Amino acid sequence: MITTDAGGARGAGSGPAPARWGDIDGVVVVDRAQIVDDRGKIAHMLRADDPIFERFGEVYFSWVNPAKVKAWHLHKVMTLNYTCPHGEVRLVLFDDREGSPTHSNVMQLVL
Repeated sequence: MITTDAGGARGAGSGPAPARWGDIDGVVVVDRAQIVDDRGKIAHMLRADDPIFERFGEVYFSWVNPAKVKAWHLHKVMTLNYTCPHGEVRLVLFDDREGSPTHSNVMQLVL
């Protein structure tokens, strides 16, 4: 799952945002609205009642310095939940799975 900022405000208790499928089979992109008021803002990254939630594994944080690249990592089977709470990240995915309906597709997102 990849969470993106849908912009605008969402009322409290409105539930999880609907998911849409990306250009690579199995990739889910979820737009997340921000809840904004005069004190600041919050946004849900992942909720246990999200339709795409599987289970909790771990959380880690990665910082990328300006104008630097953290490049290709190969995962055979992996569920990752990405979000970018500050700044902007270009995320590029490549489907290398033989037999996949989207084999050799590249999917690029800016978070």
